[in-house]
Amino acid sequence: MNTLRDQLLAALEALRRTWANESAALPSAAFSEDMRYFSSHRGGAAGRQAATTLLREDFAGWEQVDIVVTNPVAQADDRLGVVAAYLLGAGRHAGNPIGFGGMIVMECAREDDSMRDSMRVTTVRIQLNWLSGERDGERIAPAGWTLPAGRHWQPGDPEAAIVSEIDAPWHRVPASMLALTDEQAVAEAWYTYAWGLDMADNALFGVCFTEDASALLPPMGDLQGRRSLAGTLKAFRMPWPSIQHYGVPLDIQVDRAGDTASLVIGRLIPGQTRTAEGLPLFGAHYQIRAARVDGCWRIRRMEYYPGWVSAASGTTGA
Repeated sequence: MNTLRDQLLAALEALRRTWANESAALPSAAFSEDMRYFSSHRGGAAGRQAATTLLREDFAGWEQVDIVVTNPVAQADDRLGVVAAYLLGAGRHAGNPIGFGGMIVMECAREDDSMRDSMRVTTVRIQLNWLSGERDGERIAPAGWTLPAGRHWQPGDPEAAIVSEIDAPWHRVPASMLALTDEQAVAEAWYTYAWGLDMADNALFGVCFTEDASALLPPMGDLQGRRSLAGTLKAFRMPWPSIQHYGVPLDIQVDRAGDTASLVIGRLIPGQTRTAEGLPLFGAHYQIRAARVDGCWRIRRMEYYPGWVSAASGTTGA
């Protein structure tokens, strides 16, 4: 079934394909003619055609560009839709390997009364949080790019393209009408945790953990209670603004009563996402127990286990 959620996620994939030069242009069926585009690394553009040009010029002179999108979340009400995701990119520039990553937020709207069951993208925001790559001991600066600072804010730094407390789907559309399967909702509980942690949007911890939540998270240890988790995670995260938690659901099991669920998340590590045989490779994994509280899925127990594992992914519908 081609639901509104499917359409919003398809628009996210269309953006990825255009950006990676896998397709010629942002499709008019999904992107508004007068859309706006904002980025932290190349500035912005007004209009679908101008945005397409700017996106496709990002990797001029690059080789073997690959962009992966993870942690997708879509929310919508009767007038507005918002899609957020992580991006993980890699390529070669002048023979040198480069990696980069960040977040994407797309805002969508119904442009007229005829669009009862669909929306078009009106705003795209891309925030790069990190970039790796050196040549002769110097950090590589792709032509025309403003590189992520990789440190805490200092006077003179540019404004962020994404301000989570304003732009993220949980804040823009707090009451989403999109229907989710239990498996999708369980996965989104972890995506909410990851986004809140990586974007320092600590209010999101309140909607992804149960009150009696606990977690085993090296090196923080065994944390007990939502207050302990939120406070410790906030303090732990602040010195490393470039870290991102790219997660892929490997297994989701909802119990027969529909009140609890288990979730295994594989964590992608930039630069090492495939085995020599081309299979998905994860540098760690989470084992999570979730509970349904007041109709919403929340994390009750989360354990993090470092260590390389290879597994099939994308089988849960999340």
